[in-house]
This record gives sequence, structure tokens and C-alpha cells, in this order.
Amino acid sequence: MPPRQIAEDPSKAPKSEQNIGVVYRMLSVVSPFAFEEVVAEVFRAMGYPKVRVTGQSHDGGIDIRAERAALGSIERIVIQCKRKEQVGVEVARELLGTVSANPQISEGFLVTSGTLSQACKDFVAEHGRLAFLDGVELAKRMIEFKIPFTDS
Repeated sequence: MPPRQIAEDPSKAPKSEQNIGVVYRMLSVVSPFAFEEVVAEVFRAMGYPKVRVTGQSHDGGIDIRAERAALGSIERIVIQCKRKEQVGVEVARELLGTVSANPQISEGFLVTSGTLSQACKDFVAEHGRLAFLDGVELAKRMIEFKIPFTDS
């Protein structure tokens, strides 16, 4: 189900939507480093105790690596962060290439401060090893897990 649109006039939106709107807007103005750190904290809160921001390692577009124990094995995921208004399908294709090239990676996440194009959403839906969090979902998780912005 697609996320609901945030009300244009924040004063007319319910308090929870006001908070989501504020966090959503902040995601687009924080530094790229702060954005990656926030995403890492969200994944820690989602149950991945081992999370590492790769920094500028030119690691195939991968910004974060995370893992957790799952059903007697290790679940390894990679996360590509995009702090931009809209992410196109080419980014998802690149991520799928990285995930497909490494059988140890169980899933690749595309996380953006904005939205994904419909073609990008369709591509992710077609490939079981990809998932995404758009800006609204990321803002909701930050509020749910009480994750603050640490740097701008």
C-alpha cells in the first residue's frame, strides 16, 4: 500500500503526520554522511546488530553493510543510500547487479530521502532480492525508533 501523502498545510495535519513531514523534509537537507548514519541507525533498530557504513570506499555503490543471525545462518544485506528527490530504475538495476554478483548477500535495500519512480518500484517488486524504503517510510521508522539527526 503506498504511503499517504503528507498534508500541504502542516497545521491541518494530525500531529503524527506533522512529525513525519518535518522529519521527511529534514532528510533532504542533512549531509550525505548524516543521511547514511541515520539509515544505519534505522537498520540497527530493525534488528541488524552489525551495521557498518562503508564510507567512500567505492564499494559498488554500497553505502552500508549489515548482518544478523537468522534461522541458524547469517543474513547479510547491503544498503544503497540516495539523498535525492527521486530515484530512477537505473539505481535499482545497479544494486541488483551488486547483489546478484555475491551469493552471500541475501538482500539489497535501496533507501532514499525522496521517492522512487514507478519504474524503479516495479523493478524492485519483480526481484525478490531487492527492497526499498522511501523518504516517508524512513521518516516513520525514525519516529517509531526515536532516532535523532546527529549531524547536518
